Parts: sequence; C-alpha cells; structure tokens
Amino acid sequence: MMESNKKQTTSTLFLRNTLLDVLERAFPSADIKTEKGTHFFLEIHPKESATKHGVYYSGSHLIRLFNLSRPYRHIFITALHELTHHLENILHGITDHKQRFYTYFHQFLITAMGMGLLEKNDLLTLQDTADLKRLQKQFGNVYSWKIDVIPYKENRLMARIANGYEWRDLLRTFGYSYLALEQIWQREIVADNQLTELAALKAIGIPHDQIVFIACKHVEQDFYYYLVIRNAFEHKEVLKKLGYGYGAYGKGDRNWVKKIKAKHLLVEKEKVSHLLGVHVKVQT
Repeated sequence: MMESNKKQTTSTLFLRNTLLDVLERAFPSADIKTEKGTHFFLEIHPKESATKHGVYYSGSHLIRLFNLSRPYRHIFITALHELTHHLENILHGITDHKQRFYTYFHQFLITAMGMGLLEKNDLLTLQDTADLKRLQKQFGNVYSWKIDVIPYKENRLMARIANGYEWRDLLRTFGYSYLALEQIWQREIVADNQLTELAALKAIGIPHDQIVFIACKHVEQDFYYYLVIRNAFEHKEVLKKLGYGYGAYGKGDRNWVKKIKAKHLLVEKEKVSHLLGVHVKVQT
C-alpha cells in the first residue's frame, strides 16, 4: 500500500474504509486486473467552499472533500464521484465527465445502494450538482434502476460514545477510536454482543444516554464546526441566549464561540444575520 505524507485522521480512515468496501464489490481487483484502485488518499476538509464539494488530484491520487454542512449521504455520493475519477484515471490514464465516467459512477452508486449504504432518494434529493441529470439521461429515471441486494455487515453494530473524554484511556483499552471531526468514540462489534458491551461501558461509569448502537451499514458521520464571532460585545446578551460562550473552546480570548453540528450551519448563521457588524467564521 502507498504511504502518504498527508495526515490521515480517524474520521478520514473510517470513510476511506467504507469507500474501499464499495470499490471491492463494484470493481473487484481480480476483474479489473489491478489493485491500484485502492491506492488513493482521502482528506476531509472541514471548510465550506462556494465552488466545489470535492476534488480529485490525479498526480497524487488524492481525494479531498469539502462542505460538511451537507447531508452526510450527499457527502458520501461526492466521495464516490471523486473515487470514480480515481478509478477512471487508474484504468485509462485520463478522467473527465463523459459517458465512461458516468458508467463507472453508476456502478458505484447501485453497488452502494445494494449494500444499504445509500437509497435512491439520497440521489434524487441531490440538487447541488449536475450529476443527477447526467445519470438519468444515460441510465433512465433513478426509480427504474435495478438494485441487487449485496449482504454487508449484516451482524455488525457500531458502538458510539459521546462526551467520552473522561474515560478515554479505558476506551482505548476496549478498542475504541476517537473520531475528532465528529467528536465521538467508536468501535465495531458483533450485534450479539451488544448487551455485554453496554454492561461493560456502564460499569466504567459511562451514562446510558451517551451510548448509542447503530447498524454498521446505517452509520452516518456527523461533523462539528465551531462558529466564531469577533468584536461583538455589544451583542453579548443575544449571543449568550443563542448559546455562544465568550472565549470558549480555546478559540480566542475575545471571541464568542458556539459548537454546532456542521449540518446546522445555515440555520445557525441565520440566527445572527440581523446583528449589525457580526461576521461568523467557521473553525474546527
């Protein structure tokens, strides 16, 4: 496997492994006669871009994703789009948005749907790219696509712990990994072991309401942003009511800061849009 000089976060590795699972089922290495399809790097950039949701760099085989405020499954579709660029580049030495590209992209999508990672409606609600229109022109209405069921992690659960910093050393001992962009601890387990896992977590003091079990195929990454406002002391009472803290989260002694889920970005920005002189900056 190639080594990257890019830092791979646990959040990135989790999504990359899911992409690899789809790749192997859609285009098995034995069928395409190369393992180079797996030789790509992934970066999740916690920033909002007005021009693109993702990009693929053919020279370095790097996939970079932006705009974490979008629904997770739309982010995942973008990841599959960029993975298509990588596969086409590996197989043909060039990649663009022509018929062959959408043939490969379609195969990735129906494979992910067959695995239970996506639904047709996830694609039908994708209104911020031209992909849906181009796919339906080539393959017909999404509702008519034939989706074959592909067994995937049928007896596997993801155990997730929120606000687990106090138990971080024990969680690492248990085999949990910390996903920094989502700010959760996570571990994959056999579904039959759920009650045993829950009992072990409660025994070390983790409250029941901080523990969630989700079927692995239905896991969605939920990213966090920090909204930072400078020079807004005259609005302090309003900002306090909205959940901002002065000098909070180590984001600057004179800043007003609020931690939010990235998908709530537009709603949270709208809440302060009427405050004169206020400019909201997104940080992680």
